[in-house]
Amino acid sequence: MRLCSEPALLLVRCGATCGGHLPAEEPAGALSVQEEERRHAVRLIVRGAGGEIIAEAEIGLPDRGVGVLWWIEVRPSHRSGGLGQSLLGEALHRLTVRGATEVILYVDDEPGGEDRSAANRLYDRTGFQEVDRLCSYSR
Repeated sequence: MRLCSEPALLLVRCGATCGGHLPAEEPAGALSVQEEERRHAVRLIVRGAGGEIIAEAEIGLPDRGVGVLWWIEVRPSHRSGGLGQSLLGEALHRLTVRGATEVILYVDDEPGGEDRSAANRLYDRTGFQEVDRLCSYSR
């Protein structure tokens, strides 16, 4: 589990950490962000010029000042261009607007699973710190 503290969130609010805006990696005006309300959560959807989903995230609405980043994903064909960092900044901004003073997220780093090293570097750069490890067992 990783935690983002209030000072780091203040940087995001001011736009210093992630910029808070999604880059126009496609022609100007072609990139859009859609917010889809769910029960206790909001899904952020980024669509490309053709309307296809190129990135998305889901945030859990703050409870007693603690928001949750449930997940964030950028399609492989749109990675390494800053879209993930910008979407993370947008997600954190939307959580702070809704009253979050802390944000937590969980990273599934199971052995043999998907490589999450790029995501972990992104979280580190944004001010998240690992505070706990959860282990799962199966038989």
